Amino acid sequence: MDAIKEMVKALPPVTDKFVKHQRQNFAFHKESFIEYILKNCSGIVYEKLVRTCKYFYFVARIVPVKDYNNGNFGCVRKSKTAPIVEKVVESKSIAIKLWFTGKLYLCAPGNSLINFMWRCDVTELGLSEQELTRDEFLKITQNVKELNFYQSKVFSATGQRLTIGDILALVPQIVHFYSNKNTRYNPITIRQSNHALPYLPHLQRIELSRVPNSLDYNEIIEFLKEHPNVHFYICFIKRHWDFHYHGAFMNAVKNAFPNGKVEYKVEFDRHNDRSAFHGDRTWSLTYKNMKIELFGEGDSLS
Repeated sequence: MDAIKEMVKALPPVTDKFVKHQRQNFAFHKESFIEYILKNCSGIVYEKLVRTCKYFYFVARIVPVKDYNNGNFGCVRKSKTAPIVEKVVESKSIAIKLWFTGKLYLCAPGNSLINFMWRCDVTELGLSEQELTRDEFLKITQNVKELNFYQSKVFSATGQRLTIGDILALVPQIVHFYSNKNTRYNPITIRQSNHALPYLPHLQRIELSRVPNSLDYNEIIEFLKEHPNVHFYICFIKRHWDFHYHGAFMNAVKNAFPNGKVEYKVEFDRHNDRSAFHGDRTWSLTYKNMKIELFGEGDSLS
């Protein structure tokens, strides 16, 4: 014991000051800790932090919302988070902002909702009967991989309606795209307003529904050559299967991909009831990793 006491006495005196000190540069030294977290974490992580400690409430309150749907979008029902978002919008408080993650489906007018968005990190987006400006569309599609575009419109700053090609060019990271135009007279094109085709390196499937017979199949062929791994599905408007137009469409695709595998079938009474369609036609061509399908509904039996 005496030996230990002697060793302690031999130690240098303890001081509360460092002889040498050096400032440490942390990654968030130029901003507050909470600002650093908000810029570098997901909405799910931030929501857990908020529930853990009131310190993580920002000066402008941010409410993280996952998988939001404000109406019946197809088979997707109104989400459980809808009441929370509705309260924020109804309050009209500029101090409260919404942070959307996961999936976002807008069925009712969504422009007022976009005004309350602080950030939008959704990867799946559904737009039904929406009219958005180009800037509003960009705000909600920065991370979108799957886009369902149903009877919606996007306009430029000058009021010009964007084409399907323009819309696709704004989401170059897109993987799956679905569009339902629901009109038989207005033309449809996958070219941009500058006549160029969008290049989508990650695209796997594109589906155009209710397409009129004015679609230029030459631009479809050009698009397929630039996207050799895509599945392109085109559904024509009911009772608009025209043998002259669709025959020319098929021949053009076959000539562009002469080594492709062609399949053609006509279905009758596929639903086994009186509401079925009579003579639905499906034509497809598969070439390596690329596939194009043309579908036309027959006449109703009822």
